Amino acid sequence: MKNETSPSIQLPPGCPGWITSELIENTIHVWQPYYPNRLQPADAMEMILNAGHLMLSIKEISCEKICRTGSG
Repeated sequence: MKNETSPSIQLPPGCPGWITSELIENTIHVWQPYYPNRLQPADAMEMILNAGHLMLSIKEISCEKICRTGSG
């Protein structure tokens, strides 16, 4: 996905260590067509973190349902 002519994307301040510049770049590449304004690395970082929070919420809900419906 990396374009040799484009400069490396700088990670936003406060960015977790597991988010790479390549992940930021890929996120912008995927989501930019859906936004009228140019996405910034901080926007991509927020999208990535929000997706992670969504997955954790889904996991918690799924675990609660399994624990309540199962008897053992």
